[in-house]
Amino acid sequence: MREQLAELDPEMILWEDCDDAIVGYVDRCGGPMVVCYCYGKMVEVFKSKGMSDLEADEWISHNIAGAYVGEKTPMILYKFEE
Repeated sequence: MREQLAELDPEMILWEDCDDAIVGYVDRCGGPMVVCYCYGKMVEVFKSKGMSDLEADEWISHNIAGAYVGEKTPMILYKFEE
């Protein structure tokens, strides 16, 4: 997946240790393409590293979702529950 994204934009920003949560990329009119992560999959990634649901949610909220690193900051997809 990283290789495919690098072909689209070699300067695309990717979050460390979250490759399994990548669901694609977003192309915004007038803005750069950015990688898109699935929140639920991100929680699973951090739970696999020994965090609880709450710890994973807090980690994502404070260290990823709350981090703006410029116009190429990745986006997070929050899916509606079925």
